Amino acid sequence: DEMEIESLEQLVAAFEKRREDWVIDIHQLKVIRSGHFHHIDGHLVVPDFWDVATTHRSLERYEKNVVDTYPFDGEIAFHVDPCEKRFCSRCGIENCPIRERSFQNRSIFKAERLVKGPQPDGIYSESKK
Repeated sequence: DEMEIESLEQLVAAFEKRREDWVIDIHQLKVIRSGHFHHIDGHLVVPDFWDVATTHRSLERYEKNVVDTYPFDGEIAFHVDPCEKRFCSRCGIENCPIRERSFQNRSIFKAERLVKGPQPDGIYSESKK
């Protein structure tokens, strides 16, 4: 029961293509396939200062946009994790009230990282193939 690497790569490409500044990180990604339908489960890191309504509205839009881009029918169920200050250098949210470090660049989503848990420092190196 492992995800086909090609499907996983297509999913990660859809996450990256539809990514918005508030999508800070995705980790612990799992996909359950039933024919052409994929149930996608993962953890999504969002701004800590957001309220529930903002988070819900933004999450629904992002999930829909990703599924519309992904070549399979499916649904996404994200578990929402609030950001931590360790993500500051990778977060593109401007005027963040809790920012402790300036934004440097955002990490690029890679399949081999998204299926793992978050890294201790919130910063990810590009993996080598």
